[in-house]
Amino acid sequence: MKTYPLDKVLDTGTDYVMEGKRGYVIKKVATDSTTKGVLKVEGAPVLEIVKDICPLYPTLTNINPALDLGEYYIVVEPNEKLRFEGSSGSKIRIIGEIFELETGEAVPGGLHLRHDEQTGKYLTYFSGDVTAAAGATVASKTEVFPIDIEVGAGRKYVLTGGYQAEARLDNLVNVPGFYSRIYINDDPQDILSRTAGPYGIDGRSAPNPPRLSDASANPGPAVDVEKTMYKLKLEKMELIPGDKFKIGVSNEAGDYVVPTGRTLSRIVHVIVGYIKVK
Repeated sequence: MKTYPLDKVLDTGTDYVMEGKRGYVIKKVATDSTTKGVLKVEGAPVLEIVKDICPLYPTLTNINPALDLGEYYIVVEPNEKLRFEGSSGSKIRIIGEIFELETGEAVPGGLHLRHDEQTGKYLTYFSGDVTAAAGATVASKTEVFPIDIEVGAGRKYVLTGGYQAEARLDNLVNVPGFYSRIYINDDPQDILSRTAGPYGIDGRSAPNPPRLSDASANPGPAVDVEKTMYKLKLEKMELIPGDKFKIGVSNEAGDYVVPTGRTLSRIVHVIVGYIKVK
């Protein structure tokens, strides 16, 4: 088997058919889809992504790199159909290897095993956004829940570590003093009293997205947030059927009034692995 580099940009809503002896091993992805983008092999989903967590190419206002799929890499075998479905006019960038089989050679066993499991084991994400309009007051020590789910039957999720949770204005200006707090089965993964400090993770440490500047001008001024995606490390990184998973965003500072002409977003993205279970 021969291999060649793979780095291509594909259009949404287009079927791409592999050649008779060649296939893809997709190890990293990126997109400009502003809604959930779904990559499919032979019509079955093998990935769900969005621009917020992996833009097509980094920009000043979103410097996330292409998303490394790790163990959730994607295999497209010879003669199979690959299709991306995202927002209108969007694209997906796929990075990895092209493999070419010799005459009579089969797809190697490890790749074939991954190919056969990938529709029941792939990367996706949870997301949510609670907004407040201009002039609204967000009282001190109040919390909202952009993410509040219960894992359904027939599936489990693995928290892969990728985490973005921040309070910011619609021009990407960070609002200091807002923190995010994770709950699993209503148990906060955090301190239990503010006598030990603010509740949760500082939004500037988990920006959504990591960026060099805001969008208040062109280009906008530098923004005081971390420049890489936050990586979660929890005692419980697997969510099984029946588990409840919530992320709250709270104002740990004083009362905050949303500026005139702006909207406040308490916005969260969490990258997870979906695994089908019986």
